[in-house]
Amino acid sequence: MNSSPLIDQLMEALRCLPGVGPKSAQRMTLHLLERNREGGKKLGEALELALERVGNCVQCRTLTEEAVCRICASASRDRKICCVVESPVDIYAVEQSGIFRGIYFVLPAIPRLKAMPQPIIWQNNSSIAMSRCRA
Repeated sequence: MNSSPLIDQLMEALRCLPGVGPKSAQRMTLHLLERNREGGKKLGEALELALERVGNCVQCRTLTEEAVCRICASASRDRKICCVVESPVDIYAVEQSGIFRGIYFVLPAIPRLKAMPQPIIWQNNSSIAMSRCRA
């Protein structure tokens, strides 16, 4: 299709998202431009603001707008239990269970691990739970 350079640019930009190929990017682009321009404006503003203000927690390395994330700042968390995860998305998965009350540590970006080791119990009775929530 002979579309405008701006439309092509938007479709290409959307392809940076996981699972978004050429057809999905085309559908999203056309939807935003034809049916939901206000949604497109909100999306652009939210993305720009997040890219500007979101960084890493100085304690656990998850994504947050604060120096210390809400989980690390919470007095109700058990600091003797630390769940080590590959990515901030894994924290969302564990938190949705509502069971884990410890803290987290997000590993620095490294090549994908094939298998996570078993939990390690430290001598001082603190523990680390290794978590892999994605396939």
